[in-house]
Amino acid sequence: MAKPNFKQLQDWFHRLSLLYRTGIDLRTAVGQIRQSATGRAHEVWAAIEADLMQGHTLYDAMRRQGAYFPQLSLALVEAGERGGRLEQATERLSFYYKGLIETRKSFLASIAWPAFELGMAIFILGALILIMGFVSSITGTPPLDLFGFGWSIRQYFIVYCALVVALCGGVVVMYQSVARGWWGTWPLDIARRVPLLGRTIEMMALTRTAWALATAYEAGISATDSLKIGLRSTQQWYYQRHHNNAEAGIRQGRTLAQVMRQTEAFPLDFVQAIETGELTGTIPESMEHLSRRYDDEIQRNLRTLSTIGGVLIMLLIFVSLGFLIIYLYYNIYFKPLMELGRGF
Repeated sequence: MAKPNFKQLQDWFHRLSLLYRTGIDLRTAVGQIRQSATGRAHEVWAAIEADLMQGHTLYDAMRRQGAYFPQLSLALVEAGERGGRLEQATERLSFYYKGLIETRKSFLASIAWPAFELGMAIFILGALILIMGFVSSITGTPPLDLFGFGWSIRQYFIVYCALVVALCGGVVVMYQSVARGWWGTWPLDIARRVPLLGRTIEMMALTRTAWALATAYEAGISATDSLKIGLRSTQQWYYQRHHNNAEAGIRQGRTLAQVMRQTEAFPLDFVQAIETGELTGTIPESMEHLSRRYDDEIQRNLRTLSTIGGVLIMLLIFVSLGFLIIYLYYNIYFKPLMELGRGF
């Protein structure tokens, strides 16, 4: 099922917030979105509208669409409806996805040139293999056996294309498997130990948690349900696996900060912000302040990571081309010269 992009999500929740805030009932607001939606989105919002007419809540109607909506959207809508502050929850979601759009644009702009260089390097290497076969066919000389496997130029080119496709596909599969928790927690455990990268991944998840907790507590939802909403919004199995133990701790009378500290999955600054909010009764304000601070740090880290990635790509290109040039020089010029010398 094709999922909505950030722009669609931002637009939908902005319109829901605006229409609902002006006094328009929820079913009419959803109907307005359905009329302007196209394709799969039109079908989804039509189904949501039908569910609302049957008495379902917006959260239930969205949840019935499977994995179409992100977990954060479901978590905040649930919190907003249960607390009677749906307009605030949808406004938060609109603001959140608008920030994601800006972050993505900034990140893509920073990696555009390194990605172009990598794509050109892959294209040039493939073209070079074909050119060698073309030159061989024109000159009538036997084609150069690039790596001594006894293959033809066509075979080398097919293998090269297969390796490129396999590498790209492997990256996509690895991303999906990590996101869905197929490998357990060890990929994130490793990533979290990588300087800068681990902190960025952590803050992206915790920013979503901070938004969800702020909405849940602002709506007056209990600590147990707020914890469930907050953990679900991380969209990472690394945090969600602690739900049962954390919920049991709260039922035993521990505070939210205490159970989060016991999981050892949350950083100290996040736990301290929760603790301060609980002591002063300002968890929504504490979480909003923390999410803004995390957003600023994420922006800085992404710029740094894109710079490092660009340098690494450049090094990879230089090393690959340098190896290929040296290898071809050895086989085309130096090796025949050595054989000629041995003949004399």
